[in-house]
Amino acid sequence: MLTPRNLVLLAIVVTLASIAWAGVSLMKPPDSGGMGSDSFGTQGRGQRALFETLTELGVPVERSLGPPTAVLDRHVTLVIWRPHAGLVRAEPAYLHALARWVEQGGRVVVAPGPPDESSLRDPPPESHNDEPEKSVLDQLGLKQVGIQTLDWNSRAEAEGPAGGETADVAEPTSPPAARTHDVGFKKMIDIITGAVSVSPTRLVSVTARGTLARPEAPISSIDVPEENLQTLDLGKNRPDGAVTFPDPRGREQTLVAAFRRGRGELVVVASPEIAENRAIAHADNSVLAVALVAAPGRPVVFDEFYHGLTIRGNAMWLFTQQGYAATALCLLAALALWIWREAVFLGPPLDEPAPVRRTIGEYVAAMARFLSRGKSSPAFLLGELRSGVLRSVREELRLPPGREDVAQLAAAVARRDPPRARRLLAAVAAVDEALSQPRRLRKSAALELFKRITTCL
Repeated sequence: MLTPRNLVLLAIVVTLASIAWAGVSLMKPPDSGGMGSDSFGTQGRGQRALFETLTELGVPVERSLGPPTAVLDRHVTLVIWRPHAGLVRAEPAYLHALARWVEQGGRVVVAPGPPDESSLRDPPPESHNDEPEKSVLDQLGLKQVGIQTLDWNSRAEAEGPAGGETADVAEPTSPPAARTHDVGFKKMIDIITGAVSVSPTRLVSVTARGTLARPEAPISSIDVPEENLQTLDLGKNRPDGAVTFPDPRGREQTLVAAFRRGRGELVVVASPEIAENRAIAHADNSVLAVALVAAPGRPVVFDEFYHGLTIRGNAMWLFTQQGYAATALCLLAALALWIWREAVFLGPPLDEPAPVRRTIGEYVAAMARFLSRGKSSPAFLLGELRSGVLRSVREELRLPPGREDVAQLAAAVARRDPPRARRLLAAVAAVDEALSQPRRLRKSAALELFKRITTCL
């Protein structure tokens, strides 16, 4: 039965079970079974292959599950590969601290996810002003660097506009709030689960220059996505190092750019797919990926905070989301009202009952001694006993009140038990005769009559 007490006990049991389950979960790595789009992921969108490649090459590599401020006092390369757009918006302070760390000599390699996928996974909230949502590059201080999309299959890009006018090959994508999503159901599942996609790829010839030119590990060609390939829109920025390739019209497109920021370096990778599991084994992709993240004398740290591994599976984090928090508060309010309505309110303690002085038996004995003190007590008690016996016989026979005439009662008893009827008539007659005597009734005679009339019951 669902009572307030049982409900409280059930809530306690569920709370203890949740704490135990959370403790067991915290002792396991948050690898999502290898299905995530992170350095644990073994599917197409994961970076497990890059992580293990660095390990096999003897490069010190580790994962950071906490906020990236933990690396601010270390001489490392921090890799932020395809960060979650929602966490970038919710936790920009850590990125601002990273920007200052780079100025002091740190090194960060960042690969923002494609705009359509970021907005699909976590749509930005509606804004009441015209200010666009800040990306991870904006938070790191590269406000003039953007991401643009190159479509290999577009005829406009392959042939150019009519009339011989020159058109941009890569059109910058619109802000997330104004962009429409035409991503199919299958692609959405691939984005969420990191499943291997069957989208085609294309081999392009690349050139590395500046700080990204590594004579000891030359690269000539890499495999890139054929659909929605992301490139960098540098604007007026001049990178200190870049990896470029020619588009179908022969125009140079930037795939990777490195920027000196104070004493440190910030490397931006436009298309994260080139170093993920599905493509890292193709062409020179693995060579380029290792050259980007593995700087001499610097261990590599993969940031998993902005992948959401710290909050993944954490039920308390849901309370920071408006929809979940409102639903939880409504349920808690309804539960509190129900408990308040069904609960038994406890008042002040009741006064302890006064102890009884005598038992019923003692009370009867005391009353009997009291009534026996008078001179006419035997006659009075005998008369009361006669009335009580007749009333008991009448109730036994289920006769109406007032039918206590001895003759009528004896006639009714005789139909069931004639000897008892004769005893009743004789006993009542003896009692009536004793009570009619003018002299005082002795106690011994009264006692004999008591015994005689009670045998009729």
